[in-house]
Amino acid sequence: MDEIVFEPSDVNMLAALGIVESVKLFPFMLSMGELQYACDSEYRCKQFVNCLSEYYPDSQIEARQLWSKYHGTANAVQCDMINHKPLRVWVRSSADCWCGIYYICYYAAKYGTNRILLASREGLKEFMEGKTDKISQKYLTEETITEYAKRWGKLLNENTSMRIWHANDVKSVNIDYFDQRIISLVSRIPISVGELTADVLKAISAPVSDWYVMKRIEALLKKGVLQVVIPNKIFYNTIVQLNEE
Repeated sequence: MDEIVFEPSDVNMLAALGIVESVKLFPFMLSMGELQYACDSEYRCKQFVNCLSEYYPDSQIEARQLWSKYHGTANAVQCDMINHKPLRVWVRSSADCWCGIYYICYYAAKYGTNRILLASREGLKEFMEGKTDKISQKYLTEETITEYAKRWGKLLNENTSMRIWHANDVKSVNIDYFDQRIISLVSRIPISVGELTADVLKAISAPVSDWYVMKRIEALLKKGVLQVVIPNKIFYNTIVQLNEE
């Protein structure tokens, strides 16, 4: 049975349990960008590598290695669905994860299989910490697979620039959805991009990546909404504030 995870750290968590060969990272970041691009496209590759390394250059080699190792995961998933092989998906409360689940269910419905097992990533963590003696998991029903497949079709039709996890579903939004929240957390007192990013991640209800927040800060700088007070070669050390002009 193949194991699907959505974060590199979850690969390591399963490895600690001796689950290695069957683990496949789903690195396609379907919560971001236009959905007409195939999972293994250069578009998705660039997005994944940028997310892990654009503001952390030391991580670029590792990011490319991860992509090289796991970019075939989408094809592997489709092969599992075609051959009616069981698939266990480790669930996170994130748009990347649930977009991935909807995507997988689309192909499960297409090929008529219902052997998709959802397992709790938090339950796995508690199991490893000795807080529980079993991992919470269950197979999806045919009805649920059909519903999730429809939700993937809906996301394809909407094809917005971003999707967030909100009220236990994936919501299509524009890329600037959190801009006003970012602006509200900036004052005329200078703050580093790294500190501002941390404040934003604490303040917003939807889980997003630090890369996304820094990209939006960069966009607000280009628009002149924010201004650089003290530049730095490392972007997250750059000091910014509201533009008073």
